[in-house]
Amino acid sequence: MIGESDAMLSTCQDLVAVAATRFPVLLIGESGCGKELAARAIHELSERAAGPFEVVDCGSIPPELIESELFGHVRGAFTGAHRDRRGAFEIAQRSTLFLDEIGDMPLQLQTRLLRVLQEGRFRRVGDERLIESDVRVVAATHRDLQRMVAERRFREDLFYRLNVFAVRIPALRERINDLAPLLAHFMRQHARELKAAAEWTVEPEVITALELHTWPGNVRELANLCAAFAVRCRATGRVTREDLDQVWNRQRPGADPPWRMAARGSLGEWTLEQARAARFNLVEATRALQRRKRAGHAVPIAERSALSYYLTGEILKALVAARGDASAAARAIGGDEEAGERVLPRVRKIWEALVAAGAPAALERQFAKLPVGYEEALREAHALARG
Repeated sequence: MIGESDAMLSTCQDLVAVAATRFPVLLIGESGCGKELAARAIHELSERAAGPFEVVDCGSIPPELIESELFGHVRGAFTGAHRDRRGAFEIAQRSTLFLDEIGDMPLQLQTRLLRVLQEGRFRRVGDERLIESDVRVVAATHRDLQRMVAERRFREDLFYRLNVFAVRIPALRERINDLAPLLAHFMRQHARELKAAAEWTVEPEVITALELHTWPGNVRELANLCAAFAVRCRATGRVTREDLDQVWNRQRPGADPPWRMAARGSLGEWTLEQARAARFNLVEATRALQRRKRAGHAVPIAERSALSYYLTGEILKALVAARGDASAAARAIGGDEEAGERVLPRVRKIWEALVAAGAPAALERQFAKLPVGYEEALREAHALARG
């Protein structure tokens, strides 16, 4: 796992700590952030490393087939079952089973999975014979399972059975300092596949520009971008800003890159404009931006979470300018009295978080998703809140 950021080091410490145990592990994180890689790390660091690492993607298998995929079946169990077949639990005996996107598993099958985890045995579909199971389960999801439990879309008892030890895998935007080493890693990897130049040079302007991107596709998106770089620049072994612009335009025709938006004004200011237009209803702002994106307009951010993170940064700047006066900061953010009243609860919540945060490490954890460029505003606002 590539990275030297505090967020990544903390995650790796958790993975090392839990790998030596027999407990189930729940990996939480956005799509593309490296949950399967983390699961493989747990397996390879465990006493079960000599066995197979079996993967079942709960979100890609049709509901009528996933039970057979997990537990196997005997000949004649259903139409098309022409022979006995082992399932993932049987293949992963005395080893590790990775259940990716566990939140997409049908409710009926969740009941059976819970029983297997509790009793340590199962039956193949259509079979009466019990099979003993010694399998270490690692599950992953990008969904909010606790909310799904509240909405009765995920079994509460299964959630607690899987959630013995949860590890959150940080999104790329939360560890943007890892961008350069990740980029170097992928460039070397793709170069080997293409038999291109062994050594690559990426101009500093390229990295600076990429740091302005919010990376909704996370590390997977970066890997794809590096593959395009390797194809375009294989003859020179050098990636320039011109190459970046060409690759971006090829992958996202008509989409204005974030570094061009930043040149015309900060993404935070742009976000503030979108929030004001939606009267600080970020759900409505997101829907409007996604409609514009589908229509082919240039939209640098179309995710509610990213809008929220940048809005937090702008609120921190406003609190610093208002010397900690939450009402004055809310009026500045809102642009008028009515909008200021709408945003005031959000401003007060951020101020309370600043007051509650003690040491710098706690402050960084509290505001871990703050975009790059707001570090000074965060420090100054914290000093005002604690002062």
